[in-house]
Order: sequence, then structure tokens, then C-alpha cells
Amino acid sequence: MYLRYRMNMAYRDLGPLRDGTVLEIAPDEIVHWLGYIERDLAREWAGLLGAKEVSLTSYAKVEGWKASELDGWQWLGAGQTFVGFLVEQGVFAVVERGKPLIKRLPG
Repeated sequence: MYLRYRMNMAYRDLGPLRDGTVLEIAPDEIVHWLGYIERDLAREWAGLLGAKEVSLTSYAKVEGWKASELDGWQWLGAGQTFVGFLVEQGVFAVVERGKPLIKRLPG
């Protein structure tokens, strides 16, 4: 699976593995991209790791996804966000059954 985020005026891909990419998920909060985590595992580990849920769309501008290299990009609708799992080492994107977890933005 791949996510696509906007950096300035260009799009970059986020692959399945940690690759040195950093994302700014809030003003002055820059973290390492760690890849993907299954929703069930994220729920299990959240208390142990002191993790918190974050939006990958609001500030990091993650806007699209595709399941494989051969698939077309699917873009988020207005008012939607990809769910991130923030731990001390960085941020994961939460997935469920091979698709990214998407929620509605508050407001």
C-alpha cells in the first residue's frame, strides 16, 4: 500500500517501510514515517506505548492512497482524514483489511 502526501507543490509517496521520510503532523512537530500498523494491533499497543491518534491529513497533507503499484490513486473527500498512530519513535498509518483507516474530520 502507498499513501501520497503533498510537500509544497509536489506529491511524494509514502511506502510500506520506514525510509527516512519525516512528516510535520502539527505545527513544529516533525516525526519519522514508520509505515503501517493494523487497527487491531494499534488498539492493543496504544496503552503500552503511550500512543495517540492523529490526523495525517490536516497538517501533513496526506491526501491519497493506492493498494499496489498497478492501482490508480484514490483521493480523500472533503472533511476526511487518514488516521495516524503516533508513538515516541514516529507515526504509523492505521490500516484495516488492507485499506487505510479513514475518519471524518471534526467540525
